[in-house]
Amino acid sequence: MIAEINRNPIASSTSDQDLVVDVRGVAKKFCRSLKHSLWYGTTDVFSELFLRRRCTDTLRSHEFWAIDGVNMQIRRGEAVGLVGRNGAGKTTLLRMIAGLIRPDVGEIRTRGRVAPLLALGAGFSPILTGRENIHVNMAVLGLSSKVINDRIDAVIDFSEMEASIDAPVRTYSSGMIARLGFACAIHVEPDVLLVDEVLAVGDIAFRAKCYRRLSELLARDTAVVLVSHNPSTMLFTCDSGVLLEGGRVQTQGSIHEVVKQHEQDLLFGGGDETAKPTVSKEPSRTGLEIASVELRNATGDSVDHLTTSEPGAIVVACRAREAFENVSLNFSLRNTASVDGGSMELESIVDGRVFSISPGESELCLQLPVVCMRPGMYSGKISVSIGSLHTLDAVQSFCFRINYDKPLGQAPAYQPRSWDMRIRDQTLLRRSA
Repeated sequence: MIAEINRNPIASSTSDQDLVVDVRGVAKKFCRSLKHSLWYGTTDVFSELFLRRRCTDTLRSHEFWAIDGVNMQIRRGEAVGLVGRNGAGKTTLLRMIAGLIRPDVGEIRTRGRVAPLLALGAGFSPILTGRENIHVNMAVLGLSSKVINDRIDAVIDFSEMEASIDAPVRTYSSGMIARLGFACAIHVEPDVLLVDEVLAVGDIAFRAKCYRRLSELLARDTAVVLVSHNPSTMLFTCDSGVLLEGGRVQTQGSIHEVVKQHEQDLLFGGGDETAKPTVSKEPSRTGLEIASVELRNATGDSVDHLTTSEPGAIVVACRAREAFENVSLNFSLRNTASVDGGSMELESIVDGRVFSISPGESELCLQLPVVCMRPGMYSGKISVSIGSLHTLDAVQSFCFRINYDKPLGQAPAYQPRSWDMRIRDQTLLRRSA
């Protein structure tokens, strides 16, 4: 699970002494065909051994760029989050920084010891005990037997695996392997720690313990590169971020801006964010029909989206040929990006509000003093009914989006909030002064 980095060290004469990782124009290609991959690998080895050259800057048949032209610098005490969809190239980039695979184009220079936690159980022998694997992993990083013996008790204590440390690793659960791997990595006191989703399998208490230790490492000038699909983990741990898409850097800078851009890409699926809400319905023969549906902002202007944390409204325009009493407006909305559907059922009659509609045109409105729904694309059904049973007309598919311009936090809905601090008593402070 841990490997040592000795190649392409950053020269000691480099003016920026805090620089520990320097990625310059790095690109890496892979082949989708096993047969072609084996052939290309053989010819590349032959070229390097005998012809002293490689053709690395062009794609051959069935090849693609997994990483393409990435530039990045990491300094001591800096926590960098790699953000992106599955397959964006995050793990490939970490493996190249760790020295496990070579870039085809560009170069990566490192200073100091690099400890990668890139795959669950990688580097652990299943037939060896946990104690024996600690010795092997820490020895790979160049620690002497004496140093390992001095630190092994601390490793076992941190991993909380005293009871099973002398059992074969093949008997360990995924969470136990993650504990042991992380404990080994942090106790070699690395200059750069690479973490790729390994902590996602641990229990809550141990993950909290790991993040506290990451904070301690950062305070001691260890650089951390973190890959996680949990935005709160990124925001809590990292200072800066890099958004990868298709192997290329899309955004680089503040972790808040990077996570926000990534969330927008995920929520809106790369579609047209300026698209108008869409309405799909069948003609009504009940004497009342829904003429239009529109979104409005706090000032009553028609808009193409609502914004989380801001006031808004959904206005349903109706056209009636006769009078109707006891009319209810109903919404069934669903967040299309939510795993559990993020459904919301709203009925005016449940809230004690029904309407009397006269012949002609009228507007029924759902007023939202604060839009608390999470951003994303929403679809759903809108119906106008008498009571809760008899439907006069319905919009079978109403699609719209909700944007955001304030940090949301990790919650199922937007929580309006403010922060404050108060000094309760300064008597003791004045007495001690």
